[in-house]
Amino acid sequence: MNSFIFWLIDVFSDVVYDKILRKIKYLEFRDIKTLNIFYCATDKIILAGMRVKEQSSLDLTTSDIFTKWKEEDLSMVNLIKTEKKYSKEREMEVFELLQSGCLITDDKLFNALMDSF
Repeated sequence: MNSFIFWLIDVFSDVVYDKILRKIKYLEFRDIKTLNIFYCATDKIILAGMRVKEQSSLDLTTSDIFTKWKEEDLSMVNLIKTEKKYSKEREMEVFELLQSGCLITDDKLFNALMDSF
C-alpha cells in the first residue's frame, strides 16, 4: 500500500510540474556581461539578448540596465536576436533552461530588447 501512495504522489507531482512548465512564457539568464531573455512560444523559442564587452563598466545584473545602457558607448554592447524550433518537447527544453540557471520572468525586458532592433 505504501508504494502505491508514493507512486500516486510522484504522478501527481509530475502532472502539477508539467502544468507549470506549460504556463511559462519567458525565462531570463543574467550575469555581469550577458543578458538572455527567452520567449518560449508553442512551436519555437526566441532569444533576445545583450552582450557587453569586457572593457565596459556596464553590469547587466543591475535592475536599471536600460537606463545605464543608454549612457554606454554603443560599440561596447552587442544585441542578439535568434530563434529555433524545439528539438525536444517544449516542456523538456523549458525545464532544461531552468536547470541551467534561468529564472521565470515577464515580457518587459524581452519587449524592450526586441524594440531595440
